[in-house]
Order: sequence, then C-alpha cells, then structure tokens
Amino acid sequence: MDLAYAEEWKFDHGIMVPLSFLTPRYDLPVIPVNINCQGPPLAPLHRAWTLGEAARRAADLVPERIALVGTGGISHWPATPDSGKINEPWDREFLRRWQANDKPALLSYTDEATYRDAGQGGFEIRTFISVAAARTRPRPCALLPADPDFRGGLHGGHHDHRYSSDVGALKCPT
Repeated sequence: MDLAYAEEWKFDHGIMVPLSFLTPRYDLPVIPVNINCQGPPLAPLHRAWTLGEAARRAADLVPERIALVGTGGISHWPATPDSGKINEPWDREFLRRWQANDKPALLSYTDEATYRDAGQGGFEIRTFISVAAARTRPRPCALLPADPDFRGGLHGGHHDHRYSSDVGALKCPT
C-alpha cells in the first residue's frame, strides 16, 4: 500500500466533529488518515478497500482495541446551487451494499455515475468503503431518522426540508 505524507495538514470538520463526540477532552490517541474525496486525482475505490484491509491487519497486531472511524457523507452537493439536496434511493442502495459488506458491489461504482447520481459529495463513499474492508463480517446496522435541527447527517450538507430524508445516521453493534 503506497501512501502520501503531508508535513502540514489542518484538520477539517470531517475529523474534528467526530472527535469532539468520541473524545471530548481530546485525550485519546488518534492516528488521522485522509482519503482524497475532493477532486482529481481521486483514490480509486479498490485502493480505498485496500487501505481498509491494511488498517485491519495493523489493528490486529496490537493488543489495544482500535476504533476505525470513517467520516463523510453519501449523496450531497456541497457548495453548489443544489446544496442540501440528497438522493435518498441512491443512499439506501449504497448503504444496503455497505451493510452486506458486498465488495464487488461497493467497488462497482464509477466516479462518473457517482458524480451524476450523488454529486461531488458522493465521492466520500471512499471512507465507507475503507471501513467496510476493515470489518471482519457484515454488520446489521439500523438507519436512524434524520434530525431536522442537525446540519449534516449522512448527506453531510446543510439540511433543507425540500430535500429531507429519513436517513440520518447509522447505529451498528460493536
């Protein structure tokens, strides 16, 4: 697995928001890993899967319990006139594949189709795919309702009731 390294990297909302919930005092060790989900060159989906497998192998080598947290959205169109829009059927199909840990189905998405059907925010499926690869078995997860007062949810964009979805978050057993 070849990785890039950055001398300087400022954490954005994709890392800081989850950390504020997972370790409010920021007193747990964290190893941040970033997958380019923003623009070319995007990491190929099979490399996101390989990264998840490598993370699993590394975690299995240490006695501590390791949490692998993938952040990001599914379909959303941030910083565009369609900001707030989501494609709920696309999201549900992606989550079905993700919950089943269906590697061929997860890796079958193309960037062109993802951009068309899920917006540029849909490229963030790479983080979900890495987490799927690190799992040892499929996990049944409950889809929790979206909170209309919460900016974000799975779609990661500003909540707009014109595009509301009842998909808000995942709750998976440990």
